Amino acid sequence: MTAQTYTTAAPCTNVKRLQNAIIDMDSQAQTGFDEIEAIASLVLSAMESPERYPDDEDIAQALIVIMHKASEIKNDINYAAEVVGCNYKDESTMRRYEAYRANEEKRRGLQSHAANGGEE
Repeated sequence: MTAQTYTTAAPCTNVKRLQNAIIDMDSQAQTGFDEIEAIASLVLSAMESPERYPDDEDIAQALIVIMHKASEIKNDINYAAEVVGCNYKDESTMRRYEAYRANEEKRRGLQSHAANGGEE
């Protein structure tokens, strides 16, 4: 299980802004998850019908739409939380990102050093 935290940078203390953010997130979640539920329900219904069994490509396309919709909802909700300083952060992901950035800087430094003939 990964360590999970919330941002501590300048959380919003304005109750009205927080209320609006929560309402926005709730609206996005309800709308998006209703759409995902509808797509999944249609595919399942089609799979149960002897007249119209979906082929593999239909199922794949439905799953792709569900995947994209889930990603869109996740990003929209995260943005709404981030605007008020309350977005979720995964510490493990942040550590991997920081390690990647440090490695890239080191790599660029080595490339620059080699391009200069090994001289500083």
